[in-house]
Amino acid sequence: MTPARVIVLTVGLILVPPAVDGAIAPRPALADGGVSVDEEIAAWSKRIASNPDDVQARRRRGRLFIASRRYELAHADFARLLALDPLDEDAWVHRGVASYLGGDVRAGIGDLERGIALDAKHPAAFFYRGEIERARGDWEAARADFDRAVELGANALALVRRAEASSRLGQDEAASADYDNALVVGEDKRPLVEAVLGRAEHLWKLGERERALDDAWTAVEVYRRDPRPRVLVGKLRRENGEPLEAEANFSIALRLIDKALDRPHLATSGRVELLLLKAEVHRHRRREERALDAVDAALDLSPKAPEALRVRAQVLDDLGDEADAASTRAFWREVLAIEGKDAPPAPTETPAVREPDDRD
Repeated sequence: MTPARVIVLTVGLILVPPAVDGAIAPRPALADGGVSVDEEIAAWSKRIASNPDDVQARRRRGRLFIASRRYELAHADFARLLALDPLDEDAWVHRGVASYLGGDVRAGIGDLERGIALDAKHPAAFFYRGEIERARGDWEAARADFDRAVELGANALALVRRAEASSRLGQDEAASADYDNALVVGEDKRPLVEAVLGRAEHLWKLGERERALDDAWTAVEVYRRDPRPRVLVGKLRRENGEPLEAEANFSIALRLIDKALDRPHLATSGRVELLLLKAEVHRHRRREERALDAVDAALDLSPKAPEALRVRAQVLDDLGDEADAASTRAFWREVLAIEGKDAPPAPTETPAVREPDDRD
């Protein structure tokens, strides 16, 4: 296996899910040899045009489609691989990842389970199953899967997720250790933003407010175009009784979000993430109607996005609309294929996992 390195994958500012299993997930802007992802996709597509059953080409192109958020196209490539070989555990896992990230949670968990049954040593399978359990609020199961993903070589984001689960379960020492270990430097010389933000929130929970703010400001300085650090600084300032400083940071975050939303080629999943972040800011500012507008805009783009449904129910609770909140929460549970569970605490952002080495 290629030695683990951590790289931060961004399209402007939003963390992009990688091509989850091979040596290193490519950046959406650059792939192997410094060419763009679109150029590499075109090269693999040329091979597929001459031989539609080229397994290596299908696998590589499918991973690149996931990295660039083209989940339906990725699903088609891995479905073709499964038609060629129904025991291809890697294709089951990747099709599951494409389904889950594309919004079909039930299909995603089914394919991931099939992949795990065929190969219990696939880090991406455990990572993404952990992501689904995390969204459901099943922190015990999520921690077990993130633990397995880390054991199998998943990257620093798996440590961040395991730290979050440990923190939710009251295992503060384990959480602190994982956050610290996740703060490695990638090849672009920047710490993983999820690790910095996650540790900041964890330190705040432990009462270490100065260290928490230091981490949050570090993220602001390093990721100037990413609104998430500004949102966290605003949240911490507000909780610290500094409303003017909080409002200033929330205003900057909203400007960064709107600027990113103006980008014409931003993927739908990226727009959904930004709109949900916008809703979070409006909730922090006690502007629930605006928050609901942002969530509904996200659901217009992705009607079954689990996180959008969860947030919509919370905003409706804020507004006192109990009936609509209940119906939204019921639909959210249906999408996640769970019954009788209370809505979980808010999760954070979207995943990234290192790939094991190529099979073909």
